Amino acid sequence: MSEAIIKIDQDKFKETQQAVKDSAKKGISFLRKVPLPVYYVLGGVALYHFGVKPIIKDFSGLFDTNPGSDEFKDNKDQILGRDTSDGTKKNILSDQEIQSIANRQLASMDRPGTGDEIFDELKALSGKDLQRVYVAFGKEWYDPFLGVKSGSLFSAIGHKEEDLFGWYNGELDSSELDQMRKIWEKSGLHFPGTTNYNALS
Repeated sequence: MSEAIIKIDQDKFKETQQAVKDSAKKGISFLRKVPLPVYYVLGGVALYHFGVKPIIKDFSGLFDTNPGSDEFKDNKDQILGRDTSDGTKKNILSDQEIQSIANRQLASMDRPGTGDEIFDELKALSGKDLQRVYVAFGKEWYDPFLGVKSGSLFSAIGHKEEDLFGWYNGELDSSELDQMRKIWEKSGLHFPGTTNYNALS
């Protein structure tokens, strides 16, 4: 009786072992059919996001020679001093809440595609708080090719330090830009219609 049980267990083990081998062979066969350039692309994307991008984030400030940040700081008082079309003059949300919204705006665009949340949380804001979101966003380096956050190390190949409107201009299509333009009308800031614009003009 015990010998029969042992034989059954051995047979099951062999079946399982053979099934694993067959699955492995099928997997290897599938991988061999995938064109080599696909692996190059996947490897490049992985290298950028897990290797290059963290390095850029940590060290880009050390090589930042773009005067945009200083110019933006000089314009801060002018931005916050502009009249709003909805007549608001006082802050409604706290500084921390405004910064969180600005951070989420960046997070929504620092990836492939954008979601409805990028519009939804701005709709209820007053004109004054929208101005504050714009200022809290500041300027972030933008990769126009991948549509993600970059660093000044890549300024020579077209990466630029962009304000919030600059990121919108790079990430949103024409209908989305129209939708965003309507939201920002009450802020009193000039929303871009082209790549050449000034939020204060």
